Amino acid sequence: MDEGRRRSSSREASSPPGRETLGNRGFTLIELMVVIAIITMVYALMLPRTERLIRQKAQHADTPLRMIAQAMQSRYRESGSRLPGDGLYALGGLLDGVTYEPYDEQFLQDRLFLPLNQVGDFCFMVRSPGESGLDGDLLPADTFEVWAVLVAAPVAATVPVLGRELACVPADDKQSPVLGFSTNPEESGGTGRVVVLRQPSPSQPSIRAGRDGITLLWANGISYGDATL
Repeated sequence: MDEGRRRSSSREASSPPGRETLGNRGFTLIELMVVIAIITMVYALMLPRTERLIRQKAQHADTPLRMIAQAMQSRYRESGSRLPGDGLYALGGLLDGVTYEPYDEQFLQDRLFLPLNQVGDFCFMVRSPGESGLDGDLLPADTFEVWAVLVAAPVAATVPVLGRELACVPADDKQSPVLGFSTNPEESGGTGRVVVLRQPSPSQPSIRAGRDGITLLWANGISYGDATL
């Protein structure tokens, strides 16, 4: 029995100073650094996938954006004006017995004959020549933009545009969103961000006004930069 105690004492004595036994051992600094490095690599691998998923959601705006632009161009060829009312759309007011708010989606639905209230994940608005585009520059003659403002929850009275003193007014009987955009406008894919279509399509990238460092890259006249970055 004394010999067993001596062996135990010998093993304890042979342990390096400052080391704990295996059952009571904590993490070393090197191990913590390895864990942090692994988490960082996993996050870096997931980030492109997250951006792709948000872009895939944002691309649901493509068809209605092009339908609005096509309807405006058709009306322009027929009447010389893309929107009726001589600026009433941007100012709001009474037209044919109906009162509209500024940038009222219902105006586009009624005047362009498009069922925009069925697209619950976006609120659509138009910026005309002489108004500022998403990059902040005034749109020249014969140039216009259509904005699809991301909507994350059943809409209230307005959907503010992130970084701009503008808001989109949803159409009556607007359907609820289903794509699951973020309710935080500061997050990628957050409510209030914009998928934008410009016609004619720009040939060069531009910087998004009101949000530092956001570059608008144009693909066939559409940019997802504001919505996904």
